[in-house]
Amino acid sequence: MSRDGPRLSMRPGPTWPMLSRVCSGQRPSGCTRATICTVSSLFSQNSLSRSIRWIARRTSEIAQSETLKQAESQLRLSQAALQSTLAQYERSGAGLDESKAQHQQAQHAVTTLEPLVNQRGAREAAVKNARYNLNNCHVYAPFDARVTNLTISEGAYAHVGQPVFTLIDARIWWAIGNFREGELQHIVPGMRADVYVMSKPNVRFAGVVDSVGYGVTPDPDIIGTLQPGLPDVQRTLNWVHLASRYPVRVRVQNPPPDLFRVGESAVVTIRGT
Repeated sequence: MSRDGPRLSMRPGPTWPMLSRVCSGQRPSGCTRATICTVSSLFSQNSLSRSIRWIARRTSEIAQSETLKQAESQLRLSQAALQSTLAQYERSGAGLDESKAQHQQAQHAVTTLEPLVNQRGAREAAVKNARYNLNNCHVYAPFDARVTNLTISEGAYAHVGQPVFTLIDARIWWAIGNFREGELQHIVPGMRADVYVMSKPNVRFAGVVDSVGYGVTPDPDIIGTLQPGLPDVQRTLNWVHLASRYPVRVRVQNPPPDLFRVGESAVVTIRGT
């Protein structure tokens, strides 16, 4: 076919001359319209089949091109990941070298620190000893009291075992009454008593018998001197014997804080129960 379409070549056969003449525009004698329609139908089917094959081939080429592009993209990503991994490997190597250097420095520091660690025990003991001595420089009274007989001043040395002042416990006061041994049978702890002091003889202070003494130092003129070995008995004889006196301690109730003093003269009267 040489007119407005592609050239069609067919094998020769019993019917091909007729078709050739039809395609060239010559209508043979004896060729009907039905024959021409058949040839046109065959030509249309052949063109459709070639178009379908061309489209399929083109689609396959496009798909392969897209697959190639994706593979190239993945290749570039893989190369970038490889470069990043190599860079990280180099950084890790540098970090390893730095860690080794720090390890060597730490070993050197331990070697230098070991003598100081051995000296720590002795220095801790010295600190504890100094703290103990400092605490001993502060004297705390076990109770609220009055300081008397202070024989030391600032800057003087306080020697071990030597008293430097006296504490008087002003919380509780007692009055000591010496009663004859014949009167002790009428005195028992818990009895009420009256106490008078010479600094204020007109003021009566209430008290309670706290205890009754059970012993005094014997008179050497009567029984002699108590000493190691044999007793020393005097050879003189006294016809007049004086009764021994025993201390009775009376606790003063509600004493005034500024009136009583140790060793002050007082008079004690036992009132009974």
